[in-house]
Amino acid sequence: MRPTTKKLSSLLSALACLMLGLATGSLAAAAPTSKSSEPAATPASHAPVPAASSAAMASGTGVVNINDASSEQLQLLPGVGPSRAEAIVTFRKSHPFKRVDELTRIKGIGRKSLLRLRPLLTISGPTTLKERPGKPGSPLAHGRRPVPPPLT
Repeated sequence: MRPTTKKLSSLLSALACLMLGLATGSLAAAAPTSKSSEPAATPASHAPVPAASSAAMASGTGVVNINDASSEQLQLLPGVGPSRAEAIVTFRKSHPFKRVDELTRIKGIGRKSLLRLRPLLTISGPTTLKERPGKPGSPLAHGRRPVPPPLT
């Protein structure tokens, strides 16, 4: 059975409220108030924060501006090596990115890769990512999943 558009809409708004609460550190401020007819006032400290910058602040890593980053800076992203970084640079010369989602136009970057990379990406502002996320030497630092131990 497929969910209706109304159900999807309410699920997405609930998810947005939850994410806003997590980004600001207050779930009570982000909870939707369906019983009250008055709109809830949002204090300035709980104003929406762009997804890339809030995730970067929470993790302390930084973001990569896909419109301005060099090939070396793009290679700091998990799963992006020299050839994929060059493909991004070549593509953006003729098609500057208007949305982060347009990165899926690059061969080898699909929806799953984009979901993993999205918190580290932006299309405006400076590139602030200085090192590949994850512990140095860990499989996650290279964009690979960790290998489970052998079954004995």
